[in-house]
Amino acid sequence: MFPGRFSNVPETMWNFGWNPQTMGFAGQFCGGDPMTQVQQSQTQAQLAALQHRMRCSINSFRHKINLISTIFNNYLQSISLHTLSILQ
Repeated sequence: MFPGRFSNVPETMWNFGWNPQTMGFAGQFCGGDPMTQVQQSQTQAQLAALQHRMRCSINSFRHKINLISTIFNNYLQSISLHTLSILQ
């Protein structure tokens, strides 16, 4: 009722043995609504799937950029070699 107000009275005296878990109120006081927990689990699963898809898309994009860069660099080298051969 007034825990901590009277320093000479132990805290357990104010408790009176109340424990919501042993009284059958575990869902009400500890954990909340089961539907909310299901919705949170579904949201977490959807986020994990979306993160995976994003990682795959980014990796695919990186691969394409690297491929284009390689092709472009090879093209520049061939032009340089061709230009050198003309100049000689």
